[in-house]
Amino acid sequence: MGILKVKVPCFRCGKDVDKIGARQLLSPAEGYRYECYSCFKKDLAPDRRAVKPPQKEIYFCGRCKYKFVSRFTVCPYCNKSDHLEKTIVTTSDLLRSV
Repeated sequence: MGILKVKVPCFRCGKDVDKIGARQLLSPAEGYRYECYSCFKKDLAPDRRAVKPPQKEIYFCGRCKYKFVSRFTVCPYCNKSDHLEKTIVTTSDLLRSV
């Protein structure tokens, strides 16, 4: 069984590249388009690569007294965000509040 090396045109630069080495994109108007690897690398601007996901923070929910570490500002226990505090709460602090 042989592998066929089909050439497809890159929609950005117009060069004919192997289909196996191109990225296939779905366009609503034109159907499938292909992008070569060099155009894909040019498209990744330095500012897009520098975007990092938000850091995990230590949160305390005053509603359900739940301490957790998360990137999101929603309590996973009660699914609310109105009583969240971004502080460091120890277990001795929780025992004193009862």
